Amino acid sequence: MAKKKLSEKEILALLDDPQFHLAVAEYPTEHQDEIDAIDEYIRRVTPSLAPWVSASNPAETRIVGKRVKRVEDPVRLTGQAMYATDVSLPGMLHAAILRSPHARARIEDIDTSAAEALPGVRAVLTYKNVPTEGGAKTGSNPDRYAVQRDVNFAGEEVAAVAAEDAHTAREALDLIKIKWNVLPSITDMKEALLASAPDLAGTRTGNKTPASAPTKRGDFAAAYASAPIKHEGTYTTTTLQHATLEPYATVVRWDAPDHVTAWASTQYAPGIRSGLAGYFGLPRARVRAIAENTGGGFGSKTGANRDAIIAAVLSKMTLRPVKVAFDRPGNFKAATHRFADILTLKAGVTSDGRLVAYEGFNYGDAAAYRGGASAIVPLQRLYRADNATFTYQGVITNRPPSGAQRCVGDPQGTWAQEIFIDELAEKAGMDPVAFRLKNFETKIDQDTKRTWASCGIVECVEQGAKAIGWQQKWHKPGAAIRGSKAHGIGMAAHACAHGAMSLPMSSVVRIDQAGAIDINQGLTEIGGGQSTTMMMIATETVGASLKDAYPTWGDTGFVSDTGGTWGSRGTISAGSAVRNAALDLKAQLLVEATKPRGSSNKPLLEGKPEDLDTADGYAFLKADPSKRVALKDIVSATGSPMMGRGTHVVPAGVAMSVFAAGFAEVEVDLDTGEITLLRYIATDDLGKAINVLGAEQQIEGGASMGIGMALGEELKFDGPGNFPVNANWENYAMPTALDHPRWADFRPILVEPGDAIGPYGAKGLAEPPTAPPPPAIANAVYNAIGVRIHDAPITSDKILAGIKEKGLRA
Repeated sequence: MAKKKLSEKEILALLDDPQFHLAVAEYPTEHQDEIDAIDEYIRRVTPSLAPWVSASNPAETRIVGKRVKRVEDPVRLTGQAMYATDVSLPGMLHAAILRSPHARARIEDIDTSAAEALPGVRAVLTYKNVPTEGGAKTGSNPDRYAVQRDVNFAGEEVAAVAAEDAHTAREALDLIKIKWNVLPSITDMKEALLASAPDLAGTRTGNKTPASAPTKRGDFAAAYASAPIKHEGTYTTTTLQHATLEPYATVVRWDAPDHVTAWASTQYAPGIRSGLAGYFGLPRARVRAIAENTGGGFGSKTGANRDAIIAAVLSKMTLRPVKVAFDRPGNFKAATHRFADILTLKAGVTSDGRLVAYEGFNYGDAAAYRGGASAIVPLQRLYRADNATFTYQGVITNRPPSGAQRCVGDPQGTWAQEIFIDELAEKAGMDPVAFRLKNFETKIDQDTKRTWASCGIVECVEQGAKAIGWQQKWHKPGAAIRGSKAHGIGMAAHACAHGAMSLPMSSVVRIDQAGAIDINQGLTEIGGGQSTTMMMIATETVGASLKDAYPTWGDTGFVSDTGGTWGSRGTISAGSAVRNAALDLKAQLLVEATKPRGSSNKPLLEGKPEDLDTADGYAFLKADPSKRVALKDIVSATGSPMMGRGTHVVPAGVAMSVFAAGFAEVEVDLDTGEITLLRYIATDDLGKAINVLGAEQQIEGGASMGIGMALGEELKFDGPGNFPVNANWENYAMPTALDHPRWADFRPILVEPGDAIGPYGAKGLAEPPTAPPPPAIANAVYNAIGVRIHDAPITSDKILAGIKEKGLRA
């Protein structure tokens, strides 16, 4: 197929489009032509570094690869950190949101007169006065506005009140009277696909979004027909909520009729800026977005969500600052959700256990606003299959908006694939570990034919198997039952596009006359230690000391655009830009150190710039390190601070992927159906750990979310009304400390093959640890009691039904 041609105008437009940046980070292979065109353009127009400044990954490092406490933590641990919900401005109004109790309906009329008359109320926003012209939408397909007349899911925003205090705003909501026309709704994908289902979108397409073009390799039908071992299975996952510690929150103040400042809980401050600018038709220079701290995002806070738009509209109406902070039930109902999926997999295997034919079909819950809901990507990456077909089909329902949640579709796809692979191994009469090792693709992306920049999947599986004692503990299903307790062990492997490099990538690194290093980059700090990682890369590269450095982030008025903190792209993408900025600064320092100056016309160090190096706050002669000068003295000699600038592009012709594996050991109670997770080993190929402590924390956090998906998390909907019934932390079954193994038995293992393109050999990490736990636990449960659970989560009622069917209990 011919590559897509892009004009310079089209390239520049994509470079300025935050939604494109998000799409590229999550699904790079779907936008490969655009990525290649943009990268080629940037390489052509970007000045290159001095040839004598090395950008290769050194054999030894002084700072990178060590355990460093995060610089962001002290203010958070002491409660001093400022979040959007903490912002309080003079004259600030508080907003409350009225949400639809119906999953699909139209407002025939709305009466706000009593609410407007309540003392302390300053504005009421409804469909009657909401902006609808120009760019005044929060989404489309169908159209979405700051508040809605036509409701498409239960919990959707239909009115907002701004008042002098939060209590008055909430009281005013009760005074709003609405005449509803309630319409038929569906929150179950299978029901939505029935011929008898109501046409939710008015498209007469059977509630289906346009199907993706199938990805095809070879001849699946012929290879499957001739395979001696065949297997087919269907696997489902359900809707999950991000359950971030901090719900959606934004404070907006209009500083002038055409200038606005927003304090937001977001993963991408420039996304807030561009979203508000687009909504109000302002130049971006007139919008400032600040995200000092963000209490978690996991993919739910990628741009200007409705909280930001509502706050901005109410602020413009009242000419006063307005805070919009979703409460917990509101966040559960209306924020972005991880989408449910149904995957049907089919494969043919040779008698010696080689995968020769593979087919995957995926129905994804695109929900009310037709969001992306594909879980296909992990199926295409991990296992070698010369004859394969992969197809995705979105389904429209009245569930809340679907979107990114930590690994965007990959946990769902990995859930299906890794249970399926276990079943294939059993049909082939092979150990699950041996079957996987036989079938991994470790060299290339099979669809683009590009070579992986790094691949550590074999090491992940081998090290994980050794750590959990696979050879000693794995047994035939149901062969280790003692009384009412059954023991089992299971594993899962994973590969995804997250952790790859993507645009935009820019940074500035500055040093002043005292030797203080400022790392200026726009990657939002959302709790993952991203800022400390950037600080370590910069100081390692400049040759400075950690104690002399501090990172800057989260304010579009001061930082460069380094892209969003999503797609596990932070370390490899922002880190590459930071390293280039630091290399630029280092080159300047070495030039200044060797430049003749003063009345004596002598340099600070004799020699050429290429004869020098830096470390521990000094520049020195490589031939004689005792001849050195402090970096701060070099800067002082120039009379002003020095600044390095850096950008980066994705190297041409390579493929990027992150790999992981998980190993679970469980005990199943045959009387109660309760699962006790005894041990969990997470092995993750991260290329190279910049901060070992931070990497271990990321793996533990990701694995914990995966344990939640495995053992209980599920947003449940009332059948007749189709509204969520467990929209709070009390009833939404997130894992607690009691659901995890003991600390000593919950172990991360860092696999470091070194990445060819990442800074110091690093690539992304945050998302991949989330995908292996659910299928690893499901496979361990099967090993314990011989019962396969295909539908996540694995709850006690499903276990007990399987135990009864197996005859293990009456």
